[in-house]
Amino acid sequence: RRAGRRERCQRRLSGGLRRKRTCRHLQDPLRPFARSRALLSEATASLDTALSHASHLLGSDPELAGQQATEILRVARDHPVALMILGISHRLCGRLERAIELLAPLTRTQAGMPRVHYEYAMALARMGLVDEAITTLQRALALNPALPQVWLALADLQRAVGRQKDADAAYAGYIRHSVNSPELLDAAEALNANRLPEAESQ
Repeated sequence: RRAGRRERCQRRLSGGLRRKRTCRHLQDPLRPFARSRALLSEATASLDTALSHASHLLGSDPELAGQQATEILRVARDHPVALMILGISHRLCGRLERAIELLAPLTRTQAGMPRVHYEYAMALARMGLVDEAITTLQRALALNPALPQVWLALADLQRAVGRQKDADAAYAGYIRHSVNSPELLDAAEALNANRLPEAESQ
């Protein structure tokens, strides 16, 4: 029963977050790569335009996004953003083994990029490799803890394997890095401390 109350509180807090603020950190796969792209001397405006277009297609037509990423890789071989977009495309289209084949090497060659670890973790989770996915998400957060969507994915996976305490801590991280609302932050803190009546009253 307490677990049910806890989940209701978390759903209400999540609803409040959607009303308070849209999490933009991970909506655009190119955002974490902005700095690295600037360092790539061979990058051109036309290449950036093509990458941006392919990334936006992921939300509406992942198959076409993958096709565009493939075309980009013909002229910019091994470009990390194009490889990541192609890996995401394969994951979204259900080709999980191919997604992992592409994303796993990126976690080594682009080890400092949280987004790569996040996408790799999502593919691992879809394959049922939950513990490995959790470790990968934790690696992403070690690189940059201010990524709400990574915290939320971690909370979901911890809950899926029955680690409620770890799930609550990850969910608190999601709240902490998502909003500036004192009310929602107080409610999240109360929930994490198992003070359910106080969390429900916020």
